[in-house]
Formats: sequence, C-alpha cells, structure tokens
Amino acid sequence: MEFEFQASNLNIDFDLSHITREMITQHFYMAVDQAAKKLGVGLSSLKRQCRAMGIKRWPSRKLNSLQELTKHFQDENAGEKSDPNTQEIIRRLEVLKRQIIHTTNYSNYEEMDNSHGYDYECNEES
Repeated sequence: MEFEFQASNLNIDFDLSHITREMITQHFYMAVDQAAKKLGVGLSSLKRQCRAMGIKRWPSRKLNSLQELTKHFQDENAGEKSDPNTQEIIRRLEVLKRQIIHTTNYSNYEEMDNSHGYDYECNEES
C-alpha cells in the first residue's frame, strides 16, 4: 500500500488570500501569536501574509504603548481645568495610532513617531 503525499492529506491551507488586510488590522492590538489563533492560521503563515501586504512589523506593542500614553494624558486632563497642550498631545497620539493601523508599510512608523517627545515635554513642565 503506497501513501501519496499531498497537502490535502495534511489539512494545510497554503492559500491565505481569504485573509484581508482589514481582518488583520482588527487584531493589531493583540500579540501576533494570539492574532494567528483568532484568524485560524499558523504564525508563520500570518507573518508571510503580512509581509506580502507590506506589513513589515507587528504593531501590537507600539499600539498598546500609545494607548497607555493616551490613557495617562486623558486621566491627567480629567480635572476641572482642561489643558490645551494635553489635549493636543492626546489628539496627536490618536492620529499616530490611526497612521500605524492604516499605513501599508508599517516599517516606516519610526518616522511618524514623536510620542516619546510628548512624554518628556510634559515631565519637564511639571
């Protein structure tokens, strides 16, 4: 009895064209291995599909960091006096998060990133 090797025998889905950029971006806030599980594909397959779509780096750590910074400034700005500088920082952080999510070549995110400067500016003024 001969066994004929076929991809269908291994239950492997090599065609990931059903995974769209929109599907992937919905999972950007979670770790890449968790996103792969949610999407029902292997980690290497997801990474391969991301590279094919121009997503060079998985942005969860950056997005979560920006989310924490945003929350920090929102909490700081929650008092009776609303600081216009803090509001501007929050607005820019939100813009940066949207840029990261919607930028095709995520590897260039460093060029857009000024978030560290925001943190230092506020600490110096205190």
